[in-house]
Amino acid sequence: MNVRRTLATAAMAAVMTPAMLFAAGPALADSTSPASSQPDGTADLARLEQAAADAQKAYEGALAIEKSAMKALSDYLNTPQPLWTRANEALNAAKAADAAAKAADKAVEDATAVLAAASTDEERAAASEALNTARDGAVRANDAKHVAEAEYTAAHTAAGDAQVSAVQGFSRIQQSTAAALAARDAADKALADARAAAAAAPAASPSSAPAVVPVADTTPAGTPSATATPTATPSPSPAPKTSTSTSTSAGNGTSTATDTSSAALADTGAAAATPLALAGGAAVALGAGAVYVSRRRKAGPAA
Repeated sequence: MNVRRTLATAAMAAVMTPAMLFAAGPALADSTSPASSQPDGTADLARLEQAAADAQKAYEGALAIEKSAMKALSDYLNTPQPLWTRANEALNAAKAADAAAKAADKAVEDATAVLAAASTDEERAAASEALNTARDGAVRANDAKHVAEAEYTAAHTAAGDAQVSAVQGFSRIQQSTAAALAARDAADKALADARAAAAAAPAASPSSAPAVVPVADTTPAGTPSATATPTATPSPSPAPKTSTSTSTSAGNGTSTATDTSSAALADTGAAAATPLALAGGAAVALGAGAVYVSRRRKAGPAA
C-alpha cells in the first residue's frame, strides 16, 4: 500500500510539473526581456530653448532698467539740486567775503598813509587809532573770507560727489545690460549650434534600432530549438507577413528570429521551458513504468 501511494504521488507530480512550467515560461520570458530605450536630443533642445528664452527676458529687463536710469540721470543733471544750490550760495558768500577782505586791507593801507602824512601829535594820534581799527577790520574780514571759502569747498565737493555717484551708478547699470546681452547671445548661439547638429545628424534607420538581447539558450545539444532559423523549404501555403529582426550572439553563433507582431509571445518563452518539459515527460514515463512493474509483481504470486 505504501509503495502504491508513493508511486501515485510521483506520477501526479510528474503530470503537474510540465503544465506549471509551460504556464510560467512566457511570464518569465516577458520579465527578462530588456526595456528598449530611444535616446534623442529633444530634451536638450527644450532645455536650450528655455535657456535662450530666459536670457532674452533677462536682457529685456536690463535694457528697461537702463532706459529708466538714463532718464533719471538726465533729470538729475538738468534739474537744480539742493547740494548744488548750497554750493552756489557758499560760492557767492566766499566772493563777498573776499571783497570785504580786500576792502579791509585797502583801509589798512589808507590808514597807514594818513598816519605817515600826519604832522601834528593830534593828527598822528587820530591816524594811529584809525589804523588800528582798519587792521582789526581786515583781520575779521580775512577770517570770514577763509570760512566762506571752506564752506564753499565742502558744498562743492558734496555736490560733485553726488553727481559722480549718480553717473557711476548708471555706468554699472550699463555694464549689467552688456552682460545680459552677452549671455543672451551665448544662449542663442548654443541653441543654433544644437539645432544645426540635430539637422546634420543622419535620420534613424530600422537597422539602428536597439536589438533585443536574447536569453541564454539552455537547450541541450542535439535538441531542436523552437527559435531555429527556418530553412528554404517551400511551404504549401504562404504564411502571413510579419516583420522579423534577427540578432546573432557572438558567444555560440546561434541566431534568434524575433517576431514583432502584436500577437506573438516573447522571444525566449518556449526555449527556456523546453528542457524542463522534456524532464517532466521523462518523469511521467518513469512513473507509469513504476506502476506497471508494481502491478506485475502483485499479479505474479496470484498466478
